[in-house]
Amino acid sequence: MRVVPPVAGPEAELARLARPTGPWLHLLDAAPADARQLGWLLGQDGIVVRQLRGHCGRSTYGLLDEIGAALQLPGDPVGDWPALADLLTDMAWLPGAGHVLVVTRSALLLAAEPLGELRGLVEAVREVARARAEEGDPVPFHLVLQDDAIGVAALRARLDAVGARYAELSGWDAQEPSVGAAVPVRSVLTGGPADRVDLAAGAAAATVAGVVSVGRAWEEFRGGSSGPVRVYVPAGAVDPSAVVSAVSAAVAALDASCVVVPVPVDPAAADPRQAAVAAAASEVWPTPERAAASPAEPAPATAPGADAAATPSTAPAGTAAGSAVPPVGDSAEPARPAAASGDRVTGTRGRSTTGAPAGPASLAGPAESRSPADLGSADLGVGDSTPANPGSADPAAGGPAAGGATAGPRDEPGAPFELIAANLQWPFDSGSAENDPVDAALLAHAARSRLTAAVFRTWVADPSGGWVRVILGYVSRSSIAEVESERSALVDALQGAGAARCCVEVLAATDVSDAHRWLEQRCRPLWPIPAAGPAAPQPVLAADAPEPRPADRAVPRPAPDRTAGPASRP
Repeated sequence: MRVVPPVAGPEAELARLARPTGPWLHLLDAAPADARQLGWLLGQDGIVVRQLRGHCGRSTYGLLDEIGAALQLPGDPVGDWPALADLLTDMAWLPGAGHVLVVTRSALLLAAEPLGELRGLVEAVREVARARAEEGDPVPFHLVLQDDAIGVAALRARLDAVGARYAELSGWDAQEPSVGAAVPVRSVLTGGPADRVDLAAGAAAATVAGVVSVGRAWEEFRGGSSGPVRVYVPAGAVDPSAVVSAVSAAVAALDASCVVVPVPVDPAAADPRQAAVAAAASEVWPTPERAAASPAEPAPATAPGADAAATPSTAPAGTAAGSAVPPVGDSAEPARPAAASGDRVTGTRGRSTTGAPAGPASLAGPAESRSPADLGSADLGVGDSTPANPGSADPAAGGPAAGGATAGPRDEPGAPFELIAANLQWPFDSGSAENDPVDAALLAHAARSRLTAAVFRTWVADPSGGWVRVILGYVSRSSIAEVESERSALVDALQGAGAARCCVEVLAATDVSDAHRWLEQRCRPLWPIPAAGPAAPQPVLAADAPEPRPADRAVPRPAPDRTAGPASRP
């Protein structure tokens, strides 16, 4: 969480660092020389300042060693964050009016570790600073993280992901120009096959204007104190800070860490480091190097040197890859009324034309009593997609082949964003096995969100012509506010990606009913990413498609567990 108190200038910034009150974490967008000058000025007021090198703190071991050396910690080297906090709470061996740690090039801080290690550092700083502030004679303790605008954008995303409270040193005027990073001479850059973290990073970058490709390199530094660091290389972003934030947030949502180096599309315009990283990187979007497929669909490979068994399957529990779970129960297929009612919403980012929130249409009664046609309408949007089954819509069913619309499921080019109430008696088509830009936007949102439990996508053929994208989303929590928040976020992602006619149903995973399982069968799962590759395109399913035999029915499955991310290091 960013805290932006009013500041008058450099003097006010210095005064904040001399007070024991929080926030105790600070971001400094400046050159390393500016950070050193900041430390020198604080030292004039009796505050003890120690400079830490971010490139020496890529791993937990390296950072603890760097802190120990800078502060001359007494006794044996500390091995974890609680032990560090115990030592820093009382720094009698280093007296001063306060203590400030300044980290330069801090985008590399703990970049070789899972995100949990950054959370451990944040909690240690908070524990130390709070304990010292509550003493009878409080002694301030602060941590300043310096980097350029790109590095600070990545830090913000990572700190937000661990719930850190921090302030921007916005009143500190940088005096030194930022210097571009040189060609790495103390590290080795290599590529390698994409894993699920890479696929999420690529999908997130794809939502930023101008991005044409995303690569990923592993940077292995010489010495035994650090593991390999993920380095993403998005090319062509109009706003480099925006793509850094999007990629960093998507990676952090999977409990991993990374560095992002945006590069220009024209290699001749790249600086030496950009050129070196881009040359070593393997493409993860739009086509991972191991297969010609879209970013979120193939089974993720493990990172270099990782044990394949260490990466958990991302398919929903009890679900074979590419298959859907049939409905549960002994009754026949749920009755399907003729249509679900609802008002159209056009170009309003999930809000009705009167300004009221546009909620799911006609979802009366508890989830367990809903029929498939009660799964209502909602807001979503899709980009132009390649038809999976051209001409497969049944003319007798009144599908697009009869109505004169484009054969195969797709958005009508140039059509405005529109939320409609789809009739789920219309023919279904699960669509292309490849993700279009709208699917990629949904995947990017799911990778960042802590609420998304699952997302499914299918199409229905409107007898009047055209196709309607149907999105089914499950939320990992059950409060009404969180369900509505997730639905609004999906709507924003769809409209932002250029979707056209959409129908959306979002509910808590604990409220999933037989009717929703029935709809799942007619969908292609988008998130979690199927572990064994994309589902094969399904044929158009008419309204009277038979229900699977009772013997094929699955037991109810819990909401997918997204609390633990995959290993973030090779």
